[in-house]
Amino acid sequence: MIFDVKTNVKIAAIRTISIICLGLSLMVIVTSQANAESLVIWSSDQMYLRALQESGKQFAADTGVDVEVKSMADFNDIQAALASKRQLPDIIIWPHNRFGMWAEEQVLKPVKPSKQIVKELTDEWRSVSYAGDIYGYPILLQGPTLIYNQQLVKKAPKSWQDLQKLSESLSLQGKTAISWDYSNIYFSYPLISAEGGFLFENTQQGWDIESVGVNSDGAAAGMSVLKTLVADKVVPEKTGYRQADQMFARGQSAMTINGPWSWNNYKLSGIDLGVIPFPKVKSNYGKGLYTVMSAGITSTSELDDLAQSFIEHYILSEKTLSALSSKYSPALYTHKKFMKSYMKNLSVTDPDSAANLEVAVEIWAEGEPLPNVSSLPALNNHMAIAINALVDGRMEISEALDEVANNF
Repeated sequence: MIFDVKTNVKIAAIRTISIICLGLSLMVIVTSQANAESLVIWSSDQMYLRALQESGKQFAADTGVDVEVKSMADFNDIQAALASKRQLPDIIIWPHNRFGMWAEEQVLKPVKPSKQIVKELTDEWRSVSYAGDIYGYPILLQGPTLIYNQQLVKKAPKSWQDLQKLSESLSLQGKTAISWDYSNIYFSYPLISAEGGFLFENTQQGWDIESVGVNSDGAAAGMSVLKTLVADKVVPEKTGYRQADQMFARGQSAMTINGPWSWNNYKLSGIDLGVIPFPKVKSNYGKGLYTVMSAGITSTSELDDLAQSFIEHYILSEKTLSALSSKYSPALYTHKKFMKSYMKNLSVTDPDSAANLEVAVEIWAEGEPLPNVSSLPALNNHMAIAINALVDGRMEISEALDEVANNF
């Protein structure tokens, strides 16, 4: 390897200037918010706590402002805090799909990311945008994929009809072809989307909550396939998340639809798992949904400049992301440079997960973020009722889906 003295001196100088500039900018911010006592962060995931606490110590050393990190894993706890008008934190770290509702309720304030952070991150700003404004910073994303037991499935199915054929041979072994939480649109969206169905229309202005696509012909085609799968016992009737998860972990079902947060448990259970794209419904492959863990600044924060600096220079730093990734399940990090080093390290420490993550990233790239609108929970609830009704035969497919759409 050739060591270029001039180049390395230049790089060192640039790094030194960058550090000095960051330090000066922090001094300006701290001076303008000199009475700051502490920066308070609420996180939905305990995996973030240690990484954030370490970043907070460095931030305190750099600025003199302490960072307090609290775990708020229950969404209802946050809503209760909002309702009681208790003191809110300065930063909330939460899956992006709540950000639109919090923007409507003026819980979060719009942010203007710096040019540097926009350059460093992948373009996932639509997930945290609402009504033309950006309300957060995307950190990492994950979503469901089709997962299969490589000991039971030798040839990955390309269509749902292939699963029906697979089911015939597996049933002789007392196995089920696939199990998943099929009444939850987060996991069943590939059936809805394959032939053109959608939840809310995604326009240039954002998601249009008055344009619902769950009763389109494409969505109906997917639900027809689901009804057939249940009727033919390819997937067990009334399967919920826990049951499906346990069946796959115990080797009772050959496939499932779940996210990378489940991989480690499956591996510990002795499952040799693989990840593949969602099957075709007719002529098109299904697209999945994904969520983006994101950081937003609350509208009540009096330390918004400090909060933005902490997010951009500390939370989204390679050092913090490295600490987080050592505890977190495999994910796609939005920081482009860090993601490259993360994949490189993962391919050495856990080559199977690295290979599966590469496939998952391709699947997510073809997928869609969960709509971040306040109507999403209601749509999910209505669809769960409709899916169970059409699978059970209590309602015709078109009738059940039209009833959902008519509620919006």
